[in-house]
Amino acid sequence: MIFKAWGKVSEITIRNCFRHACFNNAIPQQTVQGEQEEDISFPNINEYVNFDNDVLTSEPLSDQEIISSLINQPEEPEEDDNSEEADTPDGDLSINAVFNAAKMLANYMALNNASPKINFEELEKK
Repeated sequence: MIFKAWGKVSEITIRNCFRHACFNNAIPQQTVQGEQEEDISFPNINEYVNFDNDVLTSEPLSDQEIISSLINQPEEPEEDDNSEEADTPDGDLSINAVFNAAKMLANYMALNNASPKINFEELEKK
């Protein structure tokens, strides 16, 4: 239905619509002469990336301030990268921790073809 209606619209109707909306060919085309395209030089990538390296973003620290910040910093315990999981207390466990433990147990059972009835004493021996 829309296709038939659009097919009945003549070129004159469309031209009149544009003229009514003040779109006509009477607008003179202006050509700008005398202006030449400016040669814009773009910085290379190193200039672009490093343009603000010399901008001071904070007050420089003295040697004494650096030393005192290191001394006052609490020591972080060294973590063993080889340990698979940290020992957690048996107390407060989050829902996410319990869920992750259940997923890990399910994966273990699937990989070792374990029966649904789990003997935890046997698992601890392995």
